[in-house]
Amino acid sequence: MKALGVQEDLKIAELISVDEMIQNQLEGSFEKSQGILSVKDALLYVGNRLAPGQVEEYRAKKAETVVDRNFLHILGELQPRGKRKRISSRRLPQGSLS
Repeated sequence: MKALGVQEDLKIAELISVDEMIQNQLEGSFEKSQGILSVKDALLYVGNRLAPGQVEEYRAKKAETVVDRNFLHILGELQPRGKRKRISSRRLPQGSLS
């Protein structure tokens, strides 16, 4: 979610579910992501797992491509990337959990 532009843990939890039990299960993920403060940080975090050992620019681009392909494609958004991300980050959890 941070790679999609949602930076606050509370907002992420609320977007994923209104169920407090589900929100509590996210605690471990939030602890792992404490140092991730921007979209760029989030993309590099993902990119480090997708393309370890590659240059930073490649890792970030690889992560961006994977996030777009695997999450935004589901939504079928045809809007420009920045606007699409803002809209998608509000809709993604509801659509992906139903």
